[in-house]
Amino acid sequence: MKLLIHLCKLRAALAGIFLIALFSSAAQAQVSVQFRIFDEAGKELTYAAVVKRMTNNVGSSAMSTGIMDIDTLAAISLGDEYNSSGKFTVDFPAASAAHPKPGLMIHWNTANTGYSSFLLDNGGKGFSQKATLIFNEQLAYDARRQFNDAYARRLSANPPYAPSSSFSSLGTAIDGCFIRLGSAATPSLKGRIGQECVDKLAQAMALLLREYGMANARNLETVATQNGLGLYGRWGVSTADNIDADPEPAIDDLAALFEPRHRWARIIMTETSEAYYAKVRKWVNYASGKQVQTLGQLFDSSVQKSLTLAQFKSAVDRALIFPDFSKITAWEVGNEVNGGWLGSNMSAKIDYAASQVKSKTGKPVCLTFYWYGTEDTLKTSLFNWIYTNITPNIKNNLDCVTLSIYTDQQPLGFSWDLVMAKLGSLFPGKQLMVGELGFVDPSVKPYFREGPLTLTLEQGGKLYIQNRYPASFATANSYGGSFWWYYDDEMIGRKPLWGTLHDVYCSVYKGYADVSHVCP
Repeated sequence: MKLLIHLCKLRAALAGIFLIALFSSAAQAQVSVQFRIFDEAGKELTYAAVVKRMTNNVGSSAMSTGIMDIDTLAAISLGDEYNSSGKFTVDFPAASAAHPKPGLMIHWNTANTGYSSFLLDNGGKGFSQKATLIFNEQLAYDARRQFNDAYARRLSANPPYAPSSSFSSLGTAIDGCFIRLGSAATPSLKGRIGQECVDKLAQAMALLLREYGMANARNLETVATQNGLGLYGRWGVSTADNIDADPEPAIDDLAALFEPRHRWARIIMTETSEAYYAKVRKWVNYASGKQVQTLGQLFDSSVQKSLTLAQFKSAVDRALIFPDFSKITAWEVGNEVNGGWLGSNMSAKIDYAASQVKSKTGKPVCLTFYWYGTEDTLKTSLFNWIYTNITPNIKNNLDCVTLSIYTDQQPLGFSWDLVMAKLGSLFPGKQLMVGELGFVDPSVKPYFREGPLTLTLEQGGKLYIQNRYPASFATANSYGGSFWWYYDDEMIGRKPLWGTLHDVYCSVYKGYADVSHVCP
């Protein structure tokens, strides 16, 4: 569940309390790196102007930077930036056995792609020497290396990526941009051209993931038929947030979006009483009657803090034997589990729920994480939490891992592939999905957004769906998902975003004879 959780100012208080060796740090020498940062016109920005740019004019309360281990993507420390003679400066820890390659993750935007999390990694070597760097130039070279890696992996994948003419044109423009960057003689030119190159790379990354994701979604049709396992791509939405509502409008509109083998309803479960389960049962039965596959929650992140471990175990046990819950296709045994608002015992809760689902039902088991890189605390940063809390037994009982992504306060953007590929590598052989997606939470002030900042919210939401539903299929072993959180509010009644999602789906599968009644 999307909550207004923005605890970044607790970092200083929390940074020193973690006892786990991977994230603890002894006093050691530091390496100071100053970044000279320029805008699109080649004007050097003051420190105050950098803070405004990195926070979309919100200010220092929304600053989120982090020193990251560039190999593990573990956060080493958060909020290390400071003003040194008007320059954006970071003191990197000296390379150590635990963290030999420290890099810097920041929020930054480009004109055509909006805000992203970018990882400055100094050519993959990490920062180990004192330096003054042109930020935009350094970011351009680091982003190009990361993009080239993503591109090369898809050229050698099965199916191999077949670039469109639009992608090839962008590639030519990128090559030209870097020729000009290499010839730039002044810091202003390096900053201006570097920023231009970053923008083009971000556009190319989004297009790569969109195009390859569409091709891979189609390839899953062939693979599912050949291996006989029926593991088709998942196209889903989240629904039943208002459990008292009539399920008919939501499920009927979902049935008109996707074919039965693809269509999934993620049933939001926010209570644990028998009376509540009876209301969920109504949704499950109606969905089953409409050939909609269901992903049941045990339970939404919004209620975990209120459940002790004993109460949670009882709720799981009762859910798994509740009448007609056997019709639920798969179970999500934890939602946004690294979120700082979930309370204690999450690892034990996940372990119990996953084991019970496996032993009692044999149904697929999914686990959903929350995209936090540098925005909250060291403890909740995505990969820190995984390294600390996910046991071998939990991994063994999982069939799929998913990521909940909200870019209005935790931008991902260009680093989508970096994060999803790392997540997949930590759970080899497991299906990878996007387990929850939304563009802007209407209940909070959005700090960031993907896409040009000039777009309206509706235009931005459409572009986000067009890019990110296909991108959910673009990583190795990925099966889509996405599960739009605001489906009930933003799509029921076949509103414009429903039409956008329908068009994206049909652009992938149109031409398949058995989707003709959904995609005429």
